[in-house]
Amino acid sequence: MSFKKPDKKALSLMRLTASAWSGLFILPLLPLLAFLFLGEQKVFALIISALVFLSFLLFIWLYPKLRYKNYGYLLDDKLLKIKQGVFFKSEHMVPLDRIHQIDIRQGPLDLLTGRAKLIITTAGSAAIIKFLSLAGAQELAENLNAKLDEKLKETKGEGHV
Repeated sequence: MSFKKPDKKALSLMRLTASAWSGLFILPLLPLLAFLFLGEQKVFALIISALVFLSFLLFIWLYPKLRYKNYGYLLDDKLLKIKQGVFFKSEHMVPLDRIHQIDIRQGPLDLLTGRAKLIITTAGSAAIIKFLSLAGAQELAENLNAKLDEKLKETKGEGHV
């Protein structure tokens, strides 16, 4: 089995998130650029402005594509695996028999882009599958619940409580 990816509409949320984060880094530079433009350093200010603009474009265009490429989840009979990361890659594995709760949540940016998060809680941690459509999150939650019900019936059928 291969990892399943969110649909391509997830890229819009990834780009929106990247834009917001890059804006937080650019805002502190604005007073410096204004000072340089008003002073005698116009060429230096133009160079810095061009570099900032190019890095902004790369961050909102390239980074979300790489993030999307490296993001996915896999559900089998025993585990839910979530992989993610561009610079620091991780793979989160959740044994199905450890799942206690499944939630679907939508923050403001999720609502704006029609996305949802599936939050899977175990006794010790939580795993989040991001960038899903609301229908996709509901379907995955139902699939997880069905697998959990099946495992519970198997356990009870074997005489375990």
